[in-house]
Amino acid sequence: MENLRNIMGLSDYDNEARNELIIGYIRMINEYDLDSRDLWTDEKGVVYKDNKKILYKATKNLENDYTIRSGTVAICNHAFDKVEVQNIFLPEGLIAIGDFALFRFKQPIELPSSVEYIGETALPNVYKKFVFPKSLKEIHRNGIPMPRFDTSGKELDVEFISESPEFPIINGCLIHYGELISYLGNDTHVVIPDGVTIIGVNAFYCKAEIQGVEIPDTVTKIGEGAFGECTSLESITIPASVTQISRGAFYNCNSLQTINILGTPDIAQDAFTKCPGLKQ
Repeated sequence: MENLRNIMGLSDYDNEARNELIIGYIRMINEYDLDSRDLWTDEKGVVYKDNKKILYKATKNLENDYTIRSGTVAICNHAFDKVEVQNIFLPEGLIAIGDFALFRFKQPIELPSSVEYIGETALPNVYKKFVFPKSLKEIHRNGIPMPRFDTSGKELDVEFISESPEFPIINGCLIHYGELISYLGNDTHVVIPDGVTIIGVNAFYCKAEIQGVEIPDTVTKIGEGAFGECTSLESITIPASVTQISRGAFYNCNSLQTINILGTPDIAQDAFTKCPGLKQ
C-alpha cells in the first residue's frame, strides 16, 4: 500500500489517480498499527496523521464548533463516533469522508465541492436540504442521509440537489452510470428514466407511498430488495428487457395484486416473498 507522502507527491496531471489512492488509503488505515511518531494532536484533542493531511480521530467531547484544519484531504472511518460535537466545518480540498465519520453531529454539515467519496453512514440524518457535491465520484449505498422524523414519527421531506454530473437526479431517481442507486422523491407514481439499466439494491426500499412504477425497456436487472417493503405498490409491469429479478426484489409488497412479466427473466426463488395478494 502506498503511503500518503508518496500519494500526495503525484503530479497534478495524476490528480484523479491520486485521489483514488487517498480514498483507498483511508479504508485501510484502521487495519494498521499506528506509528505514534506520525500522529499530531491539536489543542482540541483531534488527532491527525500523515503530516496533518488525514484526520484520524477526535479523542474528547468538543463544547464548541470545530473547524477541520486547512489542507486535510480525508477523514478516517469512525473519526467522531465516540465524542459529542455541536457543529463542524470542512475545508475546501477535502476529498474523502470515511464510514461513520460524522454521523453523530446534530446539525447539517455543508460539504465542500471537492468531496469525491462519502462512506457508509458518514453523515448525520438531520438535513432539510442535501447537496451532492460537484466532484462526487462515489457514495456508499447507505451514505445518503436518511429522512428525518418528527415527534409523532412522521417522515419529514428532504430536498435533494445534485451538482455532480456523475450523480444526476431525474424524476427523483439518483442515477450513477445507468444504475438507479436510490429513489429520493415522495411521489405515489414513479417514472424511472429511460437509460437506466439496473434498479439497484434497495433502491426503493420502504417507500410506502409508492403505488405504481413505470420501468423503461432499458432496464435489464432488478436488484436485491429493490422494491422491498413498498407496501402500497399495487401493480407493476416488468419489460421484456429485464433478464434478472433478484432476491427479495418485491419483499413484503403486501398490496401488490398484479405483476405483468413480459419477458422470461431469471427470477430468484424469494423475489416475491410476502406478497399475499399477488396474481400474475
